[in-house]
This record gives sequence, C-alpha cells and structure tokens, in this order.
Amino acid sequence: MKTYNCPACERSTLSFWRVQFLGPLRSIRCDACGARVSVPWLLSSLFGLLATGAAWVGGLAGIVVCASSNLVSGSTLAVAALLGAVVVTAPVLWLYGRVLYLVVK
Repeated sequence: MKTYNCPACERSTLSFWRVQFLGPLRSIRCDACGARVSVPWLLSSLFGLLATGAAWVGGLAGIVVCASSNLVSGSTLAVAALLGAVVVTAPVLWLYGRVLYLVVK
C-alpha cells in the first residue's frame, strides 16, 4: 500500500487510507516526528465541490440511461443513480490522492 512522506521530517510514515480521509479541518500526527499534517484549505475544498458535482452528474446520468432503456422502477432507478455516482466520482477521488499535497499545521 502506498505511503506518503511527512512534510516535516520527509519520512514515509503516513498511510494511504489516513491521508485519503484528511480534510481542511482534520489533521493527523506523523508517527515519526509527531508533526500535525493536513491538506491545504482551498485545494481540498475545490476537490470536495468537484466530487459532489461529479456524484450528481453521475447519478443523473445513471437515471437517464436507466429511463431510456425502459427499466423504470423505483429500486432500479436508485441503483442506477448510485452506480453512476460511484463510477463518475471514483476518478475524482483517485485524483485527490495524486494532486493534493500535505502541509504541516
């Protein structure tokens, strides 16, 4: 599993999953040096808006595809919306892990 380097001590101590759940109001401690590590406020917020928008677009696209194929029922539309939201949001979350950098708080 990928680990991230601490911006304070440059050691690879921050696990992939710990970093994925970071936000501008949440920070984690480096296991090696104890520095509080977080993500930049503006860039993280922009990714949050992008992920929200992508989920809405994916959900609506799933509903449109389901409705155009005459599979219109409540549960089918809900599953199609959820599947569409997950498929479209997954690349945004992958990009979040690649582009976002860590800062010391």
